[in-house]
Amino acid sequence: MIELRNLCVGYGKRRILNGISAVFEDGKLTAVIGPNGSGKTTLLKAAAAILPAQSGEVLANGESILTMKSKERAKRIAYLAQGRDVPDMTARQTVLHGRFPRLSYPYIYTEKDREIAERAMVHMGALDFADAPMGSLSGGMRQNVYLAMALAQEADCILLDEPTTYLDIANRFRMMDTLRALADGGKCIVAVLHDPELAMTFADEIAVMQNGALIAKDTPARIFQSRILDRVFQISLQKIQTENGSTHYVVCR
Repeated sequence: MIELRNLCVGYGKRRILNGISAVFEDGKLTAVIGPNGSGKTTLLKAAAAILPAQSGEVLANGESILTMKSKERAKRIAYLAQGRDVPDMTARQTVLHGRFPRLSYPYIYTEKDREIAERAMVHMGALDFADAPMGSLSGGMRQNVYLAMALAQEADCILLDEPTTYLDIANRFRMMDTLRALADGGKCIVAVLHDPELAMTFADEIAVMQNGALIAKDTPARIFQSRILDRVFQISLQKIQTENGSTHYVVCR
């Protein structure tokens, strides 16, 4: 679980986040959405202590992470950035990097580390291309490798900045299915998404950002009833109930 308490973050004298308080629970997928420049990525980086807080607190399972050493934080929170550089290494080597916070001197991967990395690749369907260079993989394959790396890290919370970017429609749904399954397995999953339809269809909770403030955080059903996304995005969000009883949301203009 990650808890933000009156968190304020900025760059120099410029304030980006203004007094954010929120709890992101284990076993839930929370989608963070909002217009460009609303502070979504800043929120994620602050929650991972990548950006320093000007004031406030960030707690992981009740303990402040702001004073922890980076390796200790990494045992609790895995952060996957958007648009990262493609590493000059194989998929297997990339996934193994997730074990680094768990290594002790002399920082050599053990058989256990390799087994955990392989299980993560199996979980993400990445074992078939484990020895391929990352640069040779498609965007969807690379995303699976990065998520396998986060799983190998064995952190309770995984923060993802726009994990569906650059993916085709089929792979977007596969990625969301994966995040949904990880949350159902007990992980705390927080994902910045630019697609309200995906967010509303797959997430347990929607956190809505605007102008550096968290203006709503609730279930998709209640967010839909409030019509807050219509106002924030200037859209018309509609709910569709399928014959099998599942609920989906679509954006209309």
